[in-house]
Amino acid sequence: MSRNYVFLSISIALYVLALSLPAANRYIGFECLVAGWFSLGAGVGFGWLANPLMAIAWIGLVSKSATTVLLCSAIATVLMLSTLANPRMVESTSGDASTIVHFGPGFWLWLASAISLVVSAVATMSASPSKAAAAARKDRPHQPGDAAKHESQLRK
Repeated sequence: MSRNYVFLSISIALYVLALSLPAANRYIGFECLVAGWFSLGAGVGFGWLANPLMAIAWIGLVSKSATTVLLCSAIATVLMLSTLANPRMVESTSGDASTIVHFGPGFWLWLASAISLVVSAVATMSASPSKAAAAARKDRPHQPGDAAKHESQLRK
């Protein structure tokens, strides 16, 4: 099993587990996921936006796009952490916001699922810098004078 699928499995397992555990106040993670977009409409918080970014990061992990994984999971992590800075949530369609007084294990596992993707992307990028450099050279169009430069470097 490749490293990408190991990290994907870990991240999804943490996320699914987070959905079943207390996350904020008296709500389990799944309830926060379903009702979280109400907070967007009320302008209370943007932490919920981490969820679609996580899905994009998972797709990026499957398609082996470390840049996509790093970008989406890092932004998702920041959005999740923003919930700690602005601990408010809308609990119903009325739009009334309440303060989150307790973050349960579901919240921390949700955060861990994003952090595991950041770790995956950094590990992938640092493990293969020579492959990335080779791909960049391969994709670069041939420039006039490249052969002459190469020959002069060989003579030195």
